Amino acid sequence: LFPYEIFDKVQSVRAMKDRVEILQENESFTLKSILQANFNDWIKFDLPEGKPPFTEDKNPPEFSAGRIEKQIKLLKLFTPQSKLSRVKKEVKFIQLLESLHYKDSEIIIAIKDKKLNKLYPALTPVLIKKAFPTVIKDK
Repeated sequence: LFPYEIFDKVQSVRAMKDRVEILQENESFTLKSILQANFNDWIKFDLPEGKPPFTEDKNPPEFSAGRIEKQIKLLKLFTPQSKLSRVKKEVKFIQLLESLHYKDSEIIIAIKDKKLNKLYPALTPVLIKKAFPTVIKDK
């Protein structure tokens, strides 16, 4: 499943145990990376807030140029520790967004701004800690 499909499933059920189960059944490096980037305050991105101008990929997800599983490791390029200039970070970020299915791009933008739970209100720190106790941590 794509991350947005997992989050849609989590959103569709009411019980905490069911939400935890969905997350745990779909555990992956990508899923945990998304949650870590969003819920850990010490992970920062050196990019402007909000949605940048880019062309959304509205093709079916399997026909998108990039897969979020392959692109997730690029997030480190957009941190203050990266040696890239601010302009290069912004250009590469837009390229990343344009290579992904638009639903995955929405997730990347949301985690950059620490607003994944605005997109998917069921994704709370309490839920994440229950599903993956080591994902949210103080540095």
